[in-house]
Parts: sequence; C-alpha cells; structure tokens
Amino acid sequence: MVTASSIASRLELPETIVRELFTKFIHNASIILTQLQEHPTDPVRLKMAIHSLKGISQNLFLETVAEKCEQFEKELGLLSDESKRKRLEEIAIDINAILQKMQKEFQ
Repeated sequence: MVTASSIASRLELPETIVRELFTKFIHNASIILTQLQEHPTDPVRLKMAIHSLKGISQNLFLETVAEKCEQFEKELGLLSDESKRKRLEEIAIDINAILQKMQKEFQ
C-alpha cells in the first residue's frame, strides 16, 4: 500500500518530506498523464513522458508502474498504435489508483 509512513520508512526520511514528495508526484504524474493522452503516437514525446513517469515512480518505490513503464520503453518501437494506446491505458489506470491513495493522505 502507498502511504507516507511506509515510504518514509523505506527511504529513512521524515514523513513530512515524503508528503512533499507525494505532492510533487501527484502534480508531475498528472502532467505526464495529460501528455500521454494528448500525444499517444508521437514517439519522441511518448518516450520522454514514459521515461519521466518511470523515474518518478522508482523514486517512491512504485515498482509495478516503473516496471510497466520500463517494459513499454523497451518495446515502444515494436508496438502498433493500438497496442501503445492499450498499454498507456493500463499505466494510466495504475497511476490514477496510486494518485487516489496518495491524495487520501491529505484528507
């Protein structure tokens, strides 16, 4: 489960700092998801957005998303536009679920 306290423990950081990281992740992931939706077939923008999403996910130990992004990056040149869209939808679903969990930390 994605909680500030569980991530703080893994990073050995105060929970307040992890909450700041959550805020930045929520902001950046939202921007990246918008980019992915706006340019699902632009190979340059797609690669940059997926790479960024992989990095910010790794920073918070969101291994599932990071692994999906990495796999997508590796296969990007081999996938049809329809396959790209499906993979992006899967990643977006995962990210949105994480964003909802993170936002609950602030309620």
